[in-house]
Amino acid sequence: MSDPHTERAARRFLVVVNPIAGRRRQKFLRHTLEKLRHAGISLQVVETEAAGDAERIARDAAHGESPPDALVAAGGDGTINEMVNGIAGSPLPLGIIPMGTANVLANELGIGRWSGPVSAVLIGGAVQPVHLGDIDGRRFLMMAGIGYDARTVARVDKEIKYRWGKLAYGVAGLMEWLDGPRESFHAVVDGRSYEAAWVIVSKSRCYAGSYVIAPRASLAAPSLQVCLMPGRSRCALARYLMAIGRSRLDREKDVHIIEAREILIPDAPHAQVEIDGDFHGEGPVRISLADETLNLIQPA
Repeated sequence: MSDPHTERAARRFLVVVNPIAGRRRQKFLRHTLEKLRHAGISLQVVETEAAGDAERIARDAAHGESPPDALVAAGGDGTINEMVNGIAGSPLPLGIIPMGTANVLANELGIGRWSGPVSAVLIGGAVQPVHLGDIDGRRFLMMAGIGYDARTVARVDKEIKYRWGKLAYGVAGLMEWLDGPRESFHAVVDGRSYEAAWVIVSKSRCYAGSYVIAPRASLAAPSLQVCLMPGRSRCALARYLMAIGRSRLDREKDVHIIEAREILIPDAPHAQVEIDGDFHGEGPVRISLADETLNLIQPA
């Protein structure tokens, strides 16, 4: 790795593995770790056992007496989110070994799911600060969703998810769509009020894998991209989903994509919320830029 930790850095990695997220990708993980060791990197590998473990391990490492040169999240976007919350504001760099269902961050960084490119970034990538989002004190690296996607995530059974992968989300999404229209709510974006049925607040261009929803988004930018979808009907929702599948959401005439720093959902206790693909809870919520940045290992 280069800058700001010099050529001395990144020789000791603490790799936090979510064994559930990656149980079908053990060969990929093994090959990636072998490449890191072959490059002279000393690895300490720790497996999580329950939700919250990755955040705790990351926080302990960041504030310990002898922190590693880098932390590596070997899991899905939820594992990454936990570790982001553990080290936000710390100078400790974070790298990833994508092993989850959607792997949005891996797609955003363009590193894919193969051991060669993934290990190459961890060995020789650049450490760059990225801005985080904040939702009522919880940090997110990629996005927060209010409405349809959060309700879909809430429906997904974890065991079915681990067996079926993305298909579990497809089934849950179909069930949510069949349930029919939900109430719309107000989203106050930098002081201006909009009526919406579905809102995605994004730090990344990619969503749900490699689909592009916010072409102007950037992890490095000190701003958020807010995608406002007002249509409540099944037809409108199907149109939004098809547009996302074609990476053309920004071309829908009724969709507003706005650069902002603060979003309030003030009057929607029924509006469910997800963060980086995991269910967060219900509104009302305040979403803004976090005060801290995160040092992320990226392709040079």
